[in-house]
Amino acid sequence: FWGEFGLGPRPRVLEIGAGCGWLGLCLARNLPDVEVCMSEQPAGLEHLYRNIELNREAGLPVDSVRCAALDWADLASAEGLLSERWDLVIGSGPLYS
Repeated sequence: FWGEFGLGPRPRVLEIGAGCGWLGLCLARNLPDVEVCMSEQPAGLEHLYRNIELNREAGLPVDSVRCAALDWADLASAEGLLSERWDLVIGSGPLYS
């Protein structure tokens, strides 16, 4: 599947402005060979993390999902996240606020 898009067998996906995590969780649940990092402003991380945990508790295939803080007003604070190699960057309404 991923070869059709020029990606390797286990692509790394960064979701920006993940909010509640709908897009990243759907991607991980339907394509379990993908590694997903969902990013959100620090104030929204607790809600995002809880949604990941609810999916795990329900037995859904989201073991390759993680979340991280990404505040666009302070990109230096996310230097580690932004220095990683991402095969795909996605967003679903990342400019909400």
